[in-house]
Amino acid sequence: MCLDPEDQIIWVNRTASLSIEKLHELDSYWGENSENTIDEQLHGIVEMELQYRGEKTLRQLRKERIERLNKSFSLSHPLGRFLVQAKSLLARARDD
Repeated sequence: MCLDPEDQIIWVNRTASLSIEKLHELDSYWGENSENTIDEQLHGIVEMELQYRGEKTLRQLRKERIERLNKSFSLSHPLGRFLVQAKSLLARARDD
């Protein structure tokens, strides 16, 4: 089950008329309550409009948070600290 092309155009136009705050609310809502492909399409329309306006979607924010946590974890692990020190030594040697 998918949106018809005419319906999709209508929803894209409706979404474009919403404020950024409302788009973020819808992004959150559809992220938690998508149950079928139509819901996923509507969520995709909201994400696309947020990206068009230069805003970050919840999916992008989560991805960035996961990357920061992974980096933090690798730095807190002894092997990770060793690798970071080795990289910094190599970078210094290259700069000299």
